[in-house]
Amino acid sequence: MLEDLKETGAVVQIATPSGEEVLCTTSNPEEEASLTQLTNAFVEANTLAHSLKLGSVRRVITETKDGKFTTQSKVQGKEDELLSTVVADSLQASLVSDGLVAKTTSKLLN
Repeated sequence: MLEDLKETGAVVQIATPSGEEVLCTTSNPEEEASLTQLTNAFVEANTLAHSLKLGSVRRVITETKDGKFTTQSKVQGKEDELLSTVVADSLQASLVSDGLVAKTTSKLLN
C-alpha cells in the first residue's frame, strides 16, 4: 500500500474513531499537524451528526484553500472501525488513495 501511495503523492493518516493516530505516512510536522486537525474535524462532525440523530458521517471530500483535495472516510470492520484522512494534489489522487487505504485497512480489520 505504501508504495502505491507514493505513486499518487498522497499523505495519509489512519486514526481511531476518537481521533488517536494509528499510522501517518509523513514525517513532515506541518503535514502531520494538518492531518490531525482534519481528523479531529471529522470526529467532531460525526459526533454532531450522531447527537442530532442524523446517523453517521461516512465520507467527506473537500478542497483546501491551497488547492489540495482531502478525502476522509470511515473504514468499518466486523467489530472495529478506523478513520482515514488522505490529502493529495488532485481529486483523482485523493480518491484513488482513499480506496487503497480503505481496502488495506478493511482487510486488517476483518
